[in-house]
Amino acid sequence: MARTLDDVLDGLPSERGARVEARADEIHQEYLTLKKLRAHMELTQTALARTMGVAQATIAQLEQRNDIRVSTLRKYVEALGGTLSITVDMPGQRPVPLTGLGDRHLADGDDDPEQEVTASPDPRSGPPPMGG
Repeated sequence: MARTLDDVLDGLPSERGARVEARADEIHQEYLTLKKLRAHMELTQTALARTMGVAQATIAQLEQRNDIRVSTLRKYVEALGGTLSITVDMPGQRPVPLTGLGDRHLADGDDDPEQEVTASPDPRSGPPPMGG
């Protein structure tokens, strides 16, 4: 008799089973996120594909991936009429917006990996301290 997925998951140690289920949930949420975003904009896969200049099947594949290039995600979001921004939140630091990701021209110009990363001033935090 064939084993079902539930049989296999039930046979795993509880910690590993929990990790497998958590990752499956993450993948499912990532899939739903792009699909829901497109649906919220009231676009079909075909209409979005036409805007991006790709086949409808390409959009279907993008919406099922659990890993996507930033440049591809940027094109997808822009085809929906939006803009993509990525911000890093570090403990005890102001949010740092990342730029140049997925933009080959900007990324190629970043030739100094030792350059210090600084955040753009947050207009809500007032002027920078004097004498710094």
